[in-house]
Amino acid sequence: RCRKNEEKIRELNTQIEDINEKKRSAEYDMKEVVRNIGTYKDSMSKLEREKHTMNSELQSVTTKFKETETRLFGIQSELDGILREKETVKSDLCRQQDTLDSLSSEITGLNEKKQQRKRQT
Repeated sequence: RCRKNEEKIRELNTQIEDINEKKRSAEYDMKEVVRNIGTYKDSMSKLEREKHTMNSELQSVTTKFKETETRLFGIQSELDGILREKETVKSDLCRQQDTLDSLSSEITGLNEKKQQRKRQT
């Protein structure tokens, strides 16, 4: 009966050693997991900072884009005004040229009549 108990104690001691080994392995794994969590938290913090920086840069670029777009609309409006003025000036020049052509024809006609009178006298 004593031997049976000793054998049972050896079996139990073996089981305890197995359980302690599993416990040490689990503790090591847990430490590794905790280290990994720390690494992931650091990475997430870094990514958050980068995201914040990129959002700030994006906002700056967006503001610059809107300012440039506004300036371009102003320039386009100015250009449209200049083109309208150019068309008006061009139209005025054409009318003036027509008037000059008409006057030139009249002068030519008058000169011809003058020459005819001179020849007649």
